This record gives sequence, C-alpha cells and structure tokens, in this order.
Amino acid sequence: MICYDLDNIGATLSGDITVKQSLAENSTTVNVPASLIEVTLMAVNSLRREVTVQNNSNGVMYVIRGGGVTSTNYNWKLKRGDHLTIDDFRGNIKGIFVSAIGFAMVSESYYT
Repeated sequence: MICYDLDNIGATLSGDITVKQSLAENSTTVNVPASLIEVTLMAVNSLRREVTVQNNSNGVMYVIRGGGVTSTNYNWKLKRGDHLTIDDFRGNIKGIFVSAIGFAMVSESYYT
C-alpha cells in the first residue's frame, strides 16, 4: 500500500498503485571518423533499442559487440556502402577500418 499526500493541489492519493514507465523513442546520429585502430562507434546505453551502422569509408570496416575488434576478430565485416542494424544490444559497439579515409555513420534509437 502506497500513500501520497499531494499538498500542492490539496489531494490525497492512496491505495494499490501500478506505475508504468512511459517510453518515448529518440534517436541520435553521429559520424565516426575512419581509423586504423579500434574506435567506439556507440558507448553503453541501457535505454538503447537499435543501432544502425553504415560504412562510408574507402575500404572494409569490421564491427564487434563489446571490444577487441580486429580483421580476424569481429562480428560483422562491412564493405564500402554496407550497413547493419543491431537490435536489443546495449553494450559498447566498436569498429576498425582498413582505410583511414571516410567515416561510419552511426544511428542509435533509444527510449527516454
């Protein structure tokens, strides 16, 4: 049993109360410069719903959930112009490129 006294409006609310979080969807898009060393494409976000990564570099890009991405340790290999969508993963997403020319366009949808 929860009892709230709402002094500012002169009312009292009592009884069994179910609270539902209202989730509004938002999105953010960033361009991550191509790099020959591991870069963070998206940091941890506990409210993330989906991430889309598009390779706009001059060469192949390797992507991994978590970290430690290399040309032999990766989850996805994206050629120039390729994109991928990662659903329901809230951890770090890392990438590495074979060419340091260009960028990855990374969009994240999340709840607030």
